[in-house]
Amino acid sequence: MNLTTEERNWNEAMLARWNTLLTGGTEENADPLLSGKIQTINTLADQHWQGMNKAANRTSLWPDLALTLPDHTHAALRRIKEMALAYVLKGSELAGNPVLLSDIEEALIWIYEHRSEPDPDPKEKWWYWEIGMPLQINDICALLYDSLPFATVQTWMEAIHRWGPTYDYKDGRVMTGANRVWKCMILAVQGILWNKPEKLEAAREGLTDVFPTVETSDGFYADGSFIQHHYFAYTGGYGSSLLGNLTKLMFLLDGSRWELDGKHTSTVVGWIDSAFAPLLFRGSMMDMTRGRESSRRHSGGHLSGHEVLSSILLLSIIAEEANALRLRSFAVSMIERDTYRSFAENASLPLTVLAQSLTGDSGIPRLEERSMHKVFASMDRVVHHRPGYAWGLSLSSSRCRKYECINQENLKAWYTADGMLYLYNGDLAHYEEDYWPTVDAYRMPGTTVDTRPREAVSVLYGKEFECSNHWSGGVSLQGTYGASGLELCAEGSELTARKSWFFFDQEMVALGSNITLPSGKAETIIENRKSGTDGTGHMLADGDVILAEPGAVTDLSDRGWFHLERDAATNTGTGYMLLQPASVWGIYEERSGSWHNVNQGSLTSKALLRRNYHTLWIDHGSDPAGASYAYAVLPEVTPSDMQLFAQRQPVEILALTDDVHAVAHHELGITAATFWGKGVSRAAGIACSGPASVMIRKQDNILTVAVSDPTQIHHGVVELTLEESVDMILSLNTGVYVEAHARHLVISVDVSGAAGRTFEARFRLKDK
Repeated sequence: MNLTTEERNWNEAMLARWNTLLTGGTEENADPLLSGKIQTINTLADQHWQGMNKAANRTSLWPDLALTLPDHTHAALRRIKEMALAYVLKGSELAGNPVLLSDIEEALIWIYEHRSEPDPDPKEKWWYWEIGMPLQINDICALLYDSLPFATVQTWMEAIHRWGPTYDYKDGRVMTGANRVWKCMILAVQGILWNKPEKLEAAREGLTDVFPTVETSDGFYADGSFIQHHYFAYTGGYGSSLLGNLTKLMFLLDGSRWELDGKHTSTVVGWIDSAFAPLLFRGSMMDMTRGRESSRRHSGGHLSGHEVLSSILLLSIIAEEANALRLRSFAVSMIERDTYRSFAENASLPLTVLAQSLTGDSGIPRLEERSMHKVFASMDRVVHHRPGYAWGLSLSSSRCRKYECINQENLKAWYTADGMLYLYNGDLAHYEEDYWPTVDAYRMPGTTVDTRPREAVSVLYGKEFECSNHWSGGVSLQGTYGASGLELCAEGSELTARKSWFFFDQEMVALGSNITLPSGKAETIIENRKSGTDGTGHMLADGDVILAEPGAVTDLSDRGWFHLERDAATNTGTGYMLLQPASVWGIYEERSGSWHNVNQGSLTSKALLRRNYHTLWIDHGSDPAGASYAYAVLPEVTPSDMQLFAQRQPVEILALTDDVHAVAHHELGITAATFWGKGVSRAAGIACSGPASVMIRKQDNILTVAVSDPTQIHHGVVELTLEESVDMILSLNTGVYVEAHARHLVISVDVSGAAGRTFEARFRLKDK
């Protein structure tokens, strides 16, 4: 290839930078961890090489990959990339092996001749043609750029151009979110390899649509929500991919004539704070935002979380100094707190080098675990953090659909957005190690369900169940406490229910009413959890051991509190307290299943797996009409803590009717209420003019009021009347108006266009 000096300079510099992202830019290294990683890469590549069919008349490259399938072709290219990495890595036994290089080149030629249709059908798993395979081919060509004939590189660049010439879909539809960033990355690397500056220009141009805040469809919302495929919460899936590829692109383009504007870097830093950080717990990304990825065997929450942390570390290289230190502080704190999966042992070579230098740096501040509450109103998700544990609450509405199950993936996610509660605690392996193929998918914690049989089937893109309910979301008080609600819209059933959750310091209180099913049986699931870290955790009821033997369903209706042991050494676990009489049942059982049960991709394992679970549920009986429930869950407590809680009774139910759910936490001075109806409803000294989530705290003579409209359809004012007297307004959010009277307070909140966000007002109470 004939290049001018200027062209050669930018081409070589950017190619070297991209290869640094692939190899770490490492020389031969005596560091045991790095040399061990290089040896692992070498061993894997050698396995691929030895297993490759090298015969002249071969019909496939590997016996387990039929290249008539695009996902198999993608897998073959990934193996070739791993072989190419071993070829270029200094310290690898395969480095510079001429026979390996020859076999790689022959394999590339063979794939091109047999599996590069000039115009592949875009309906045949388009992602592999337009994104998956081009990503692998670009990396192979980058790694071997100085070793392959340029004609080979050019041939593949022309193929990628045919498959997807722009940053949009080949058929002209606009590509958004993570898919858009993937396409831009392909264009940028293609531009370097093919010496086409116009491709780099196109990549930069295509990225500009990714940064603005959106109000509908795909992208990042003002509250930190991330939506992909129009209706699905995907921060930990497509959002993680977007962040990872975007930070790589920003690193690649930094300092070049295609460098992105600094304001875009600030935008991405903002995403870390508002979108990603709240969803991470000790290195794990919460599954409730990972969509179909949670049904993939080798794609757990810790892997997803580490990918986000890798992106944060990479971003810190190009961010402004103040932001860089803050990003590194957060990432290092998360890395060190993840005792389940070692970041350094599993990260890519470049990130391992960076992480090792940072974790050994005492000048980087370590962060304490947070106390926070955040409502992602635009994707129907809620998080609540306390030191030692975190809650995730997954909801659904007319705005966000329940679950995505295209491409034969995520086949049993039926109830994962019907109020499922995810509890993250010291058992960091809980949602890892075969949780999704073995958990009882009919009994997800926090949900109220029709017990009818369900069918595990894939649904065509865009044909998922559309919810009709608007009431879904909640309120956050001072970013620390919160209340949420869901008017259940049950898929394929006439079941109705109104469900509320109230999050305090130690307790989460769950209330439910209006549970009606004309024909069938309904249950509310209190818990369905792996039985301790090693599968043998004990459960207590009022201090007595119960469910000691697997298999027997037991009536526990005469019990008041329960405790599921997590850590036998400290007797720590999760506590459950009934707040009203209920028909409670429990079981300790060994459950079995395979990943193929939840994901029927062609490469998914059918091996049978087994795990032990403890399950508690409330049986609402057959054909319930207006049934209700009330219980509290206390994470990271001992049986003694549960006994003390039962004696203290800090939580009181103030209302559990068709129109209002309300509780008081007397020790915290908090009153919280879910107002369901369109007319004026009253409870707990509050009158509310319409649907709203409300939380009030009185502390040190200060009254703080938080309110939101979770329906997001109210075009006007929500009016609260409180039986309180104040003598000073301390602060009001924009849109909040106040009339203070001698014995009551009227607060009017203009929720038009508020998209479910919380409004707050603070007052000084009159001395009594």
